[in-house]
Amino acid sequence: MRALCFGLVSYNMTCKVDSFPEEGKTYLIQDKVESGGGFAYDCSILLASWGLETYIASVVGGDDYGNKIRKELAQSGVRLEYLETTFDKPTPTAFILVDKVNGNNTKFDIMPERAYIKKESWQVEPDYILGDSNEYHAFLTAINKYPNKDNFVFAKKDDLETKELCKYGKYILATLEFASSVTKLQVDVNNAQSLVNLYNKLLDKYPRSNIVITLGASGALYTKDKKINMIKGIDIAASDKSGSSNVFRGAFVYGVSVGYDIEKCIQIANIAAGLSVSKFGSKSSIPALNEVLAYYTKKFGNQNHATPHIQTEQTPEQVPAQTPPVVNNTPSENINVQQNNQATVVQKPVQPVMGNNLNNPGINPPANNNQ
Repeated sequence: MRALCFGLVSYNMTCKVDSFPEEGKTYLIQDKVESGGGFAYDCSILLASWGLETYIASVVGGDDYGNKIRKELAQSGVRLEYLETTFDKPTPTAFILVDKVNGNNTKFDIMPERAYIKKESWQVEPDYILGDSNEYHAFLTAINKYPNKDNFVFAKKDDLETKELCKYGKYILATLEFASSVTKLQVDVNNAQSLVNLYNKLLDKYPRSNIVITLGASGALYTKDKKINMIKGIDIAASDKSGSSNVFRGAFVYGVSVGYDIEKCIQIANIAAGLSVSKFGSKSSIPALNEVLAYYTKKFGNQNHATPHIQTEQTPEQVPAQTPPVVNNTPSENINVQQNNQATVVQKPVQPVMGNNLNNPGINPPANNNQ
């Protein structure tokens, strides 16, 4: 199986601190880790190390940071044919402060200028395409080029590019912040009805996609058998939470690639993300596949193990007929894409599922939903 991953790559300097710095003070930092980072970097390394033939489509500078990132990716088995080098702009960097007590992080992205993918002629035939709005044009071009392949849109920023990509996503992995911002709903993760309302409204906007809403340590929302459910994350002491969301995304793609059903995909992703927060740094926090599967077997035994994932054909309307025109990497107001009418949403009672079902009104997902 082949994966083609689009997105931002940066060089991260992660430091542990006792508390957030106060203005005017001097601090001594003794715990520091440096490595590549960013969505495309993290997901590519996870998928390659877990056995997929993985290609990264991104841009790095022709500087020391860019060379280090290339070396780290190659050492992890990531294919670099579509990782471009620019000599006009530096490699993006990030400075991350991690609280020693709870693992929460504060990130400073250092990106005075940004380079985007220029070459959009990929000779590889991927089985899975994943990306976010950081490489909007290239990612959407790939969705057009491979309309019958599974694509995964990672929705974090509430911007025009992300919302445009979501129209064509077979899978949308949305953060709680994105879902709340797009739907204009304030959400209480401890209130089941609040979560159901959020999921319903996001599905109203993207009725042809398989939607997962990530809730951080609280787990993830999804649908299965016409019911909205939530699987909680694993309870583990956090050392560094900075890369856990990307680990979740990469592990979810892996689960789909090996044929797990939606629940096992999320369970595997939750475990991978949970194990990652117990480690410090970006690359070093990506867990090994055998570590994740051992944790899964210990927790669930043979329950839901290797459940077949039923594949259905994607309707032509799920992907654009041609690449939308882009000006300065911003979607045009006049995108010429044929859209079908939205599927009807039918209210149905929710039945308990694995003790984590939200006991509130459910929904009938669109007919082509793979869950």
